Amino acid sequence: MKVSASNLQIRLATPADAPALAELERATYAQDSYPSFFFAQAVQQWDQAIWIAEADQALLGYLLFAPAASHDAVWLMSLLTSHAARGQGIARLLLEQSLLSLRSRQIKVCWLSVAPDNEAAKNLYLNLGFKLEQDAPDYLGPGERRWIMKKVIDHS
Repeated sequence: MKVSASNLQIRLATPADAPALAELERATYAQDSYPSFFFAQAVQQWDQAIWIAEADQALLGYLLFAPAASHDAVWLMSLLTSHAARGQGIARLLLEQSLLSLRSRQIKVCWLSVAPDNEAAKNLYLNLGFKLEQDAPDYLGPGERRWIMKKVIDHS
C-alpha cells in the first residue's frame, strides 16, 4: 500500500480505535499482542498516550506512550506500522509529531527500549536524537536483551 502525504493523517487515538489497534497488534505479534481493552483503557487513562497514522480511514500504524515514574518523563512503549505501510516513513512521522506534543506537556525525557537486532528501529531512534543509555541483557526476562535509550526533549 503506497501512501501519499495528501491522504496521511496523524492524530490522537479515541476509544473507538481500540479494535483496529488490537487487530494491527495481532497481525504482528499474535499471542503476545495487546488486547483491545488495553488500548481502550490507555486512551481513557493516559492523556495523549496513543497516536495513530491512517490513510483513507485505514490504520497504518500507532505509537503508545506510558507515564514514567517521574512526572516529567514518558516511556515509548510501542511504535508499530502495518506490514503494508513499512518503509514509507510513517513510523518517523508518528514519532516526530508525537515528540512535538511532549513539549507542550512539559515532558523533559522520553525513554524507550528496543531489541538490539532491530536495525531499522535503532537507526530511526538514533536519527531522531535518542542516545543509548544501557545495554540490558535480561530486560524483558532471561535472554531478552534490550537497548535502553533516552531523548531529552528540547523546549527552546
